[in-house]
Amino acid sequence: MKSDLLGYISILHLRIADRDGPGFRECLTLAELASRAVDFPKTGNAVNIRSVPRMRNTSRPDFLCPEGSSPDPGKYYASQKVLGMLYRDVPMENRNQPEEGRVTSPTDGHKIDRALRSIRMQDLGLHDLQEPSHDLFEEMVYILHHYKEQLSVIAKTHTLSRNPNYRLTEAELVTGTIDAMWVNHRGRQEASLAMNFQASL
Repeated sequence: MKSDLLGYISILHLRIADRDGPGFRECLTLAELASRAVDFPKTGNAVNIRSVPRMRNTSRPDFLCPEGSSPDPGKYYASQKVLGMLYRDVPMENRNQPEEGRVTSPTDGHKIDRALRSIRMQDLGLHDLQEPSHDLFEEMVYILHHYKEQLSVIAKTHTLSRNPNYRLTEAELVTGTIDAMWVNHRGRQEASLAMNFQASL
């Protein structure tokens, strides 16, 4: 583990590139070291920590702030690069919802119906929405019920909460991202992969 420096090198590259640009000499050195670190599991040729450039400034760009918390101005600065702009465009008001506010269930279909009816079908070259036949309606209800049932199982299986009523949201399942604070990013990645695998089945 001491020889696996890929994560450290990658974050350092992001920090220096944000301040000085990707063409900066130290960024080019880090890119070369990252390439060697990627090949380390196959070649066994580890990157020497002493060859990694040091960060002269301790402040970090705001997009590297831990999930769910606001950047401390003493430790983070507002990055003017694309990553900083994207980071600040993400609304934060729903990130730290209490568990009782996160008890959710899959859609009942009304939101989808309203969204579809707000679209001018003629603009898409389609016919206007019409009421389905009784048989088609029954089939649609069955499919929606089955969808909700499967989604509920996946939403409950992959939550970290011990609250029995707590579920992941439908948005998390559809986007494939668990929207919760994680200290272990590898653990989050593994949980998301497991959730996505189950959802794809």
